[in-house]
Amino acid sequence: MVIYWQGTQFFSYFFLYLSDKYKKQISRLSRARREGSFYVRIAEASSAKSINRVSFFFSINQSVRDSDLIHNIYKFLNCGTISSNQKYIQLRVTKLEDIETKIIPFFKNYPMHGIKNLNYLDLCEIMELVKSKVHLTTEGISKVKSIK
Repeated sequence: MVIYWQGTQFFSYFFLYLSDKYKKQISRLSRARREGSFYVRIAEASSAKSINRVSFFFSINQSVRDSDLIHNIYKFLNCGTISSNQKYIQLRVTKLEDIETKIIPFFKNYPMHGIKNLNYLDLCEIMELVKSKVHLTTEGISKVKSIK
């Protein structure tokens, strides 16, 4: 099961709060196609000896012509990996600690509006369940699934 939120507005919010150093690049974003997402993947235990797993992902995708911007965000966050093909470049953060200590606090300090903020709050709720290890129980994994 995958819980997935995406949108161009999500991407825009992130860049509005980078330092002045990136203002010129930020202004280009108003003309550029931009994508950003955070999502949660749930893998239920397949046997009595295995455990339920909940994985978190955050990604930002952009045209390769804006690769400097993605690299600057990578430096700003100091986490994640960058990959690209001929058309797109992506910054992806998968390490739980980085999502918990860098991505979630960023959006807490600079909140999104509307449905994107509600989706972010769902992500935070799932993170709290995982931190408290509630997701390891049958009832807990059901609660995680019910959030979105």
